[in-house]
Amino acid sequence: MNAKLIKKTATNILIASILALFLMPTSFAKKGGGGKPPPEPEPVETSCADAESDSDFPAFAYTVQKSGRKGVSGYDFYLSNADGDCSIKIHTSDYKGNDLEFSYSQYGIDGVIVWRQDNNEYGGRKDADLNADRIKLIRFKTSNKVVTTPLPLASSVVAVVNPGSGETGRNSFRYIDLSGDASTILVSHGDNINYPGFTHNSIREIDISNNCSSNCSMSAPLISTTEHITIGLSYNADQSRIYYTGKYRNNSSDPLLVGQYYVAFIENQGASWSAPRFITLSGNGLHGDPNYFRQPDVAIADLDNGNGYTEVLAFHYTQRNDSSAAAVQIIDVGSCTAVGSEDCLVSGKSSVFSDIFDGHNVSFNDKSSATSILFATSTGIIMERDLLSGIEKVLVDGWQADSGN
Repeated sequence: MNAKLIKKTATNILIASILALFLMPTSFAKKGGGGKPPPEPEPVETSCADAESDSDFPAFAYTVQKSGRKGVSGYDFYLSNADGDCSIKIHTSDYKGNDLEFSYSQYGIDGVIVWRQDNNEYGGRKDADLNADRIKLIRFKTSNKVVTTPLPLASSVVAVVNPGSGETGRNSFRYIDLSGDASTILVSHGDNINYPGFTHNSIREIDISNNCSSNCSMSAPLISTTEHITIGLSYNADQSRIYYTGKYRNNSSDPLLVGQYYVAFIENQGASWSAPRFITLSGNGLHGDPNYFRQPDVAIADLDNGNGYTEVLAFHYTQRNDSSAAAVQIIDVGSCTAVGSEDCLVSGKSSVFSDIFDGHNVSFNDKSSATSILFATSTGIIMERDLLSGIEKVLVDGWQADSGN
């Protein structure tokens, strides 16, 4: 090959190399060179030690509903200090329903959050698992205002049922509450599969002691019925009572009770639980014209500013006569006994303490010595209301809050 041809060939190779550099895909051309670096991952916050206020942490947990292209895309779980000026995200759920409800307990350094995640296709709600209703759980530890368990937390399934299909083929978990020592989950269980034509409703307990986190043991029914539907439920402070809300079905033997919503309780009598004692009915005029009762919480509180503590129940309901606006009613149930058939509230053994307009998903700040109540508003704000003064303050933006005490 002569010198002129060699020179021409070298020149062509050089030109081709330069063109290749310009035409090379950006991802390769910038490798190891200039250009915008990839974004740094967001730091995971784990501490409230440097919060603006010196309030207790963790004081309550709350959820934030996430919006997606087709509606709800999931929920973020947070822990907050008592003043709401420091929040730590601990978990994200992919549940896409409109009604994720949870319960939280903080027992020393150990925290537990449980929630019901359903797949009630008959009601139009679906989640990532198309085959089961289940109860999910996350566990964590805290110390000196720091979440010491690595974040984000992973969830586990502690109980599962196959929901079946159709109006007369459903088997589902409904509402839950967690015991103060985080050892037991209280759950309402509806079963149409084995009781065709009815909603066979029961209240059961799931044992999550000894760090059980999957396939945990579920008790036989503490109470079961085919006449009325359990809509929400709550342990009292020492777990001696279970308070719940419900609705009488249209096949009730008493025509005056058909379609009525109610608040009731059962009491632990050692070897068994008592028959239901009803506290108040939707038709007694104390709640306007209610559409439903649901989600109660119960605590010990001093309503008379030093004149003595009593057991107090709060529940939320909607009102037909006010565009289905939600309200919370707080009632004194301290004098109600498990003995008797009359309505406690109407008989004068308990009384309406206060009403909170535009409130739902209620929780007392402390079951054994409550001074305030947490509730969510229709605009997605978590509020706190002082039980004595009635003064309210905004805590955080959220869908539901629950105290750990």
